[in-house]
This record gives sequence, C-alpha cells and structure tokens, in this order.
Amino acid sequence: ATVFLIYIYIQVGYNTGFAYAETSLIPRPEEEVEVQFTVTEGESADNVYERLEKEGVIGNALMFRLENILKSEDTDYKPGTYALSTNMTTSKINSILRQDPENTDITILILEGYSIKDIATYLTANGVIPEPETDENGVPMEEDTFTWASHDHEFKYRILEGRTPGRHWLEGYLFPDTYRIRSDMDPPHTADSIINKMLTNFEDKYYSKFGQQAAENGLTMNELITIASIIEKDFPRADERSKGAAVIYNRLGRGMNLRMPSTLLYALDEKVRLDRLTADNVNVNSPYNTYRTPGLPPGPVCNPGEACIQAALEPEEGDLLYCVLIDEENYRHFFTDNEEEYLEKLKEYNKLYN
Repeated sequence: ATVFLIYIYIQVGYNTGFAYAETSLIPRPEEEVEVQFTVTEGESADNVYERLEKEGVIGNALMFRLENILKSEDTDYKPGTYALSTNMTTSKINSILRQDPENTDITILILEGYSIKDIATYLTANGVIPEPETDENGVPMEEDTFTWASHDHEFKYRILEGRTPGRHWLEGYLFPDTYRIRSDMDPPHTADSIINKMLTNFEDKYYSKFGQQAAENGLTMNELITIASIIEKDFPRADERSKGAAVIYNRLGRGMNLRMPSTLLYALDEKVRLDRLTADNVNVNSPYNTYRTPGLPPGPVCNPGEACIQAALEPEEGDLLYCVLIDEENYRHFFTDNEEEYLEKLKEYNKLYN
C-alpha cells in the first residue's frame, strides 16, 4: 500500500509539474506560425523532438517527450514532409507525423515547369482554392485567390530581397514539389500557406545546392533561374538539357537573340499554342519576347526543378548555337553550330519559325 501511495504521489506531482512547465515555462508565439517539417527515413523520435524545438514548432523538446511518455503516445513517425504549426497540441503533432488517416491534410503536387498561371489552374481544378466568379459569358471577373496573392502580397524571404511585389516577382521561385496543406483554412490563407511553403523550399535548396556554384559561374540568382526556366520549358528531355543550356549561353555570348519559344509564349500570357503562332505574335513588343528583344528576359518564365537548375550551371562544352524541334511528339531537337545546317533543318521540320 505504501508503494502504491508513493507512486500516486509521484505521478500526480509529475503531471502537475508538467502542466506548470507547459503553461508557464515553454515559450509560445503570440501568433500562429506554420512550419514545413520533414521526418527522414529511420530518424529517432528523440531527434525529431530536438528538431521540432529547433525549428520553432514546440517550445521544449524535453517537455514534449515527457508528455508523450505520460500519455503513452505512439511515436512511430513516418518519413515525409508535413505542415505543422506552433499552436498544435502534442497529440495533434504526433497524429500528423504518424500520418493518421483522420488527420491527413490536402496533398498537392506542383510539377516542374508550372508557371504561376499553371499552379493556379491546378489548384482551382482540384478544389484547393475556389474558381473566380465569372460573368454571363463565362469570363472571370477577377483573379483567382492564388494568382492575386502571388503578386499582391508581400513575402519576406532572403531570395526576394530588393524585389518589388508585382505580377511576375515570384515566378521561378515557387519550387515544384509535393506539399501538404491544412484543409481548414480560408482561400486567402490557403494561398499564402502554399506560397510560403514553396518559397521556403526554394530558398533552402538554392542556398544549400546552387548558390555557391552560381556565384562561381558569375551568375545572379535571377539569371540562373531564368535560364533554368527556359531549359525547363524548351528542353524538357533529360538528354537535351545541357545542350539547350549551351545554346543559350553561346547565343548570349555572341549577342544573338535567344529566340526561345517559351519566352514568346510567356510574353503572350500563354494564351496561344506554339503551333498556331502568327507573325504578329512573334513580333509582339514585350521584354519577354526573345525573338525580338536581345539578352535574357527580365525574369523566369516558369518554376524550374532541380535538374534544370543544375543544367543551367553545367552547360555542355562546345559551340552549339542553333536548335530546331524535329520531333514534336517526343520533343526532340536537332542541335548544331552551323547556320546552314540549321536553316536546312528549319525549312524541313519547323516552318513555324520562318
């Protein structure tokens, strides 16, 4: 009986002390902050606790661990990337990291090469954000929530320092990946949450994988991502990316117009198909139209993935200057450094560019 009473005394004191620590000692932010958190394969629960504290999801790793012990919480965490927030309870965090079905949030898959317009189309088509209201002719009367947030809201990131919010300012920096988002937010918060996750992902990857090499190559971040975005759209085949990069750099080096279809389509707001371009389309007055304007466009034309960013850093050596699309189904190009060969192929396969 004495042993049992001692156990009860210790347990009550333990619970009381924990409750005090949780309410009085663990710092809590005044406002809810959303954090993208990744559990790696084979990672221990204790390591997860430490990183949850380090990344600001919880206030104290030890208290989090003690609560799990007291509540006999299952900490069989599954590898993956999760959307957590600083106002979540211990049980809610555990449930998400275990991937309990009843707590599964919305999963979205943003593909490499999506523009902001493509992302918005995907999100509305999948019911993540609502379709904008339309007039009697079915024409949208306003922008969708995601597009509006992408150029109207100000986001604070190192990668955006010195940039002014506007229509194109986030293009290229919304990293394509799989994301989880909470399903209980209103459309504006949903849009902001998605954008914040994508910007965070881009910033982490850029500075950990590409920033130093870009600097060594004499490229600004905007130049690198703009070139990568052109590669992503115009040279999607893995075996052509470095060749496409070589064409871009060699033409830039010689002061030749790039004449890249992706930039022209972006200048036309992606409203015209490549196989239906007219002479007026090709001559449209836009800084993004590299058929008419020399140099790089002012910014990216889509959001490129890692492979194309790497290709932009490692172009194939040689003097390649020309390319012609010769297989539309497989998007295969003919590459050459010879203008006569280029003109012959252009005439044979791609009258569109005459």
